[in-house]
Amino acid sequence: MWSENIVSYYSQQSMGDPNINESSMVHGTETVFEDCEIFLGGNEMVYGCEAIISDKMGHEAEMILDYKMIDIHDSKMVHSNEIVPGGSKVDPGGEMVPYDQTVLHCNQTVQGSEIASGNVTTGVKPPTSSKRRRKTSMVWEHFTTEDSEGCTRACCKHCNGIFAYSSGSKMSGTSHLKRHVTQGHCPEIKVQEPRAGGTENDCQGAVDKPSKRRRHTCTGYANARFNPDRSKSYLAKMIILHDYPLQIVQQPTFISFVEGLQPSFKVVNTDAIEAEVCAVYLKERESVLKQVGNIPGRINLTVQSWTTSQTLGLNLREELSRKNIPMLRGQFLVVRCYAHILNAAASDVTASVQSVIYKIRESIKFIKSCVSHEEMFAHIILQLQIPSNQTLCLDIKAQWNTTYLMLLAALDYKQAFTMLEKCNDNYNQAPSAVDWEKVEVACRYLKLLYDSANSIMATKDPTANIFFHEAWTIQREISNATDHQDSISSAIAKGMHEMFDKYWKDCNVVLAIAVVMDPRFKMKIVEFSYSKIYGLMKGAKYVKLVDDDIHELYNEYVRQPLPLTPAHVEQEVTGALPNDKNNIPTDPTSTGNLVSGFDIYLSEVAMSQIPKSELDQYLEEALVPRMLEFDILKWWKLNAVRYPTLSRMAQDVLAIPMSTVGRWSSVFAAGTEAKMLDDYQSSLHPETLEALFCAKDWLQHSSPAAP
Repeated sequence: MWSENIVSYYSQQSMGDPNINESSMVHGTETVFEDCEIFLGGNEMVYGCEAIISDKMGHEAEMILDYKMIDIHDSKMVHSNEIVPGGSKVDPGGEMVPYDQTVLHCNQTVQGSEIASGNVTTGVKPPTSSKRRRKTSMVWEHFTTEDSEGCTRACCKHCNGIFAYSSGSKMSGTSHLKRHVTQGHCPEIKVQEPRAGGTENDCQGAVDKPSKRRRHTCTGYANARFNPDRSKSYLAKMIILHDYPLQIVQQPTFISFVEGLQPSFKVVNTDAIEAEVCAVYLKERESVLKQVGNIPGRINLTVQSWTTSQTLGLNLREELSRKNIPMLRGQFLVVRCYAHILNAAASDVTASVQSVIYKIRESIKFIKSCVSHEEMFAHIILQLQIPSNQTLCLDIKAQWNTTYLMLLAALDYKQAFTMLEKCNDNYNQAPSAVDWEKVEVACRYLKLLYDSANSIMATKDPTANIFFHEAWTIQREISNATDHQDSISSAIAKGMHEMFDKYWKDCNVVLAIAVVMDPRFKMKIVEFSYSKIYGLMKGAKYVKLVDDDIHELYNEYVRQPLPLTPAHVEQEVTGALPNDKNNIPTDPTSTGNLVSGFDIYLSEVAMSQIPKSELDQYLEEALVPRMLEFDILKWWKLNAVRYPTLSRMAQDVLAIPMSTVGRWSSVFAAGTEAKMLDDYQSSLHPETLEALFCAKDWLQHSSPAAP
């Protein structure tokens, strides 16, 4: 059996001290030595001033044992009382003989003052593990490793410095890493200067005594510079990002945990951490203001509404109208997200046929429950010669698009479900004929919503103009369906129309103005769509409202100062008239008076005519041909010289976020109810609640940086 011991031994006796005798011994399980691996057998003993000679020795008989290994087996004894520094031995004749690494094997015995030297390499070595050696150096308390392009680099945890570690089979070692954290190279670590020696008190006073160690050691985080303000800021960010209650700083277990990590950090109370949260919010708010301060034009924002069990707060539109005069009487404050409206309408449709959906789910479960059922159902499909290639699969209840696809596939096999019920006595969930009629109507409306969602979300950068086409098509279909003679169709349409019609009334003007900014459609698409929804007479009234609102909005932009661009400067210079009257040419002929009168006539005619605005010129021009790949933002950028004011208005309108959803999983997610504040959040001050919510959103979307 091998017993491995890591040992650190320092002799307190001078070299060749006669007091050192064979009575002093070190057993195999007595002490732990540093940086020296000794493998002792069951009965072996090391006598005298025992040591394993290395290439590192301190003065005054101090022996630092480093990176040497000795194997001692049965009945071996090592006697030594003459060791000198520098890796040498003293032979009986008094001469110093250099040595190399010495490994004693089983039959060698060295006694007295004799020390074996030379390149003795025989002997039995302890078994080695084939596993990769675990990183045990103290530097890894301060560094992490990261792989990049086939190389492994070391990254300082304190200053984020990058250092070489390994490249392929070449290793850079850790010496340079140790120097970084122990010799003051890292700006974030305060290194304690090593003491040149200790002091020893005696009757004569304090006397310097040399240091016992000459090697620098990594002392962990004890020497790292502690910043209580930074730690407090980190604590506030942890509370913000993870929705922890402010009272966590008063919990005894949390206080004990922090004191165990850093006793110097005094945990603050609830009021202090609340103030720190607000400080983080103000700092992030200032950063956001700097980012948006130089953005030209208006800024469009999306908000997520939260409700509370307490009857607190005001309507968002009323609050914003009180603080600022909104454009177009607040019509640009879109209340609902378009994707949420589609989800809510789809939920109403599926709820109207919920009993049929249950039967279809149970039918699919029965078919998929065993191979024999699947084979029987496939055989029935072949007998009935159903040409469909649809695959039956269960839906995900939280995503209505999967429910629609499940119903669509089931419709193709409705005859097979009926036949299966006749052939298998264990199956009794086949939908009836009336049930299948409901499914057909539901699929017709779900397809309308499904296609609209795909059309919007398939666009890489959806601008506001594309939403009008989708919204007016749905509004027309469900408006006509409410008067349908089919009771099933009209019943489903009424519930769907009630929700979508409210959205249309709130947002159709904004949607219409956005589509007017599309040079491929302008006001023509508004005239056409309104006539289809409301009829010619009523539709004309709504068209007039859109025309008035778009001119009112344009006039607001006209009243704003136009930013001076190089293009405008050039126009002003080239179009300016000379100020020197002497340079005006005169007509030397007798017809000069007649020409002068003609000029007066032209000026009078020009004054009598009202110049057309940029908006009127834009609307009167012919439509741009419709192309599959049309970049509307690029078109307005290219035409900014012709329409300097209108182009600014178009950019702001087209940037309105009509939908806050960008992920496919969220587009079709059911259950779009507003989020509810819990009792704890409702009890906080409004300013604190604002700081928690806003700072969390800003911190999640900002690059990590030290406070």
